[in-house]
Amino acid sequence: MGEVPVSGKDNAQRNAALSAALRQVLVKLTGRSRLPAERALTKRLRNPGRYLQQFTYETVMSPGAEEIPVPIQVLRVRFDPRAIDALTRSASLPFWSRIRPLTMAWLVVERGTSPGGAGLSLVAAPDAAEGNGQALGLLLERAARLRGIPIVLPLLDLEDRTALEPSDVIGGHTERGLTASRRYGAKSVLFGHLTVQGGIQGGIQGGIQGGTGTATPTVTVYNARWILDLSGIRALAPVRSPLDAAEGPEPRRGSVRRFSWQDEGPNLGAITDRAMSTVAEHLAALYAVSSDTPEPVRLRVEGVEGLADYGRLLRYLDSLDIIERISVTGAERARFALLAQVYGGAPALTRLIALGETLELPSGGSGSPPSSPGGALELSLRTVPGQ
Repeated sequence: MGEVPVSGKDNAQRNAALSAALRQVLVKLTGRSRLPAERALTKRLRNPGRYLQQFTYETVMSPGAEEIPVPIQVLRVRFDPRAIDALTRSASLPFWSRIRPLTMAWLVVERGTSPGGAGLSLVAAPDAAEGNGQALGLLLERAARLRGIPIVLPLLDLEDRTALEPSDVIGGHTERGLTASRRYGAKSVLFGHLTVQGGIQGGIQGGIQGGTGTATPTVTVYNARWILDLSGIRALAPVRSPLDAAEGPEPRRGSVRRFSWQDEGPNLGAITDRAMSTVAEHLAALYAVSSDTPEPVRLRVEGVEGLADYGRLLRYLDSLDIIERISVTGAERARFALLAQVYGGAPALTRLIALGETLELPSGGSGSPPSSPGGALELSLRTVPGQ
């Protein structure tokens, strides 16, 4: 699904928006902020109609001047998933599964220089009963949606407020935030500290000039400091920042688990867009795979006690979009052997399985996909609660 702001509905604007939406979907699917400037791909981007399923014009709320939400018109576009997958593979683009880790966002807004931290506030989910920073929450959720990142903001109920203080986020003390995020089931955690400077907030700023009663506004500037913690993601392969130089040395397995950066500017929407782009690229560095040729992966799954378990296992494996095809090669009591053709091979499959609740990986800190002496990936089918 692509979503592009539009100011009109004539053919020229619609065609431009459809092309922008197709590029947006490919960025979401690959995890890359920039697509290769190849002639064949550029030509396809100019002809989005061949991949189109449907489009609609809708009105959404977006923060405007002084961060007050205002309605804007967008074109929402749905493309044919099979056609998009074929385009990705024909252009040799990386493929990031649609099954992605949940990111928890703990955000603090600081306005002015109120003594004793009175100008600090944690940002709640936009639909929470109480909370601050609605504009920031709306923009961050929209930016995450356009990059295909499942994201959740806190309810800021008593449990959250007891677990985390704004000073924890500002000071970079992420341990309490990681603990507070467990109730939401997040695998990655984003911490943000946004400082708002300038602008007219709550009245005239800069005084009255010449007794005319006119305001002297200043430009609002946002300064953001971000920390992304990926320690909740099982490190089964080297974790590498996509922002590192391509020719740089590979990090030690699982050595890079936390990333930090700063940003500033007058446009809050641009800042949240860049933040989510950075988060997407770090996550895609872990999960995106080559879309060229699948690799054979042998599986051995224990705990398949009957037909219901067998059906649940096959339905789950069929839902994993990095698996092109799968077949059963053997069965003995409650253990099944299978052969899967997997984009990215065993490491990619293991990382994706670790995000779900259907199959269980053996415990261990080796950092390698768990396998039997024969080379098969060893897994256990989780029991369904209540059975």
